Amino acid sequence: MDIRSNIASQIGEDLAGCDFFSICLDETTEITSSARLAIFARYYSGHKMYEELLSLENLYSNTTGKDIRDILVNMLRECNRYIKNSVTTDGAPNMIGSHVGFVKLFTEVVGHPILPFHCIIHQEVLCAKVVLKEL
Repeated sequence: MDIRSNIASQIGEDLAGCDFFSICLDETTEITSSARLAIFARYYSGHKMYEELLSLENLYSNTTGKDIRDILVNMLRECNRYIKNSVTTDGAPNMIGSHVGFVKLFTEVVGHPILPFHCIIHQEVLCAKVVLKEL
């Protein structure tokens, strides 16, 4: 079993015991012009809150809401989990656009409303970009 499969299996087991969990997404283009999608899960297990990196995906062609939705849906299927409550994203149009944004398209896939939140991770990534340019 490779590392990715092992991590997916372990986190899938943790998430299986949760009534609710949240997914946090951040799509960004690095200074090398490579687009990346970071996928985190936030969940409560036992008596402790967890935030785990589920995956760091390359976006090879586009960074559209559909591309991001497809990556997340496939990753969640690997973990045998589905979103029950919320998704956190940055405020980019490909994430929150009212017609073809990720949140709208993902809501259609899961078949019920989800709570979209704007996350502080976006500000953290912008700070990291500035630091990396100075190195």
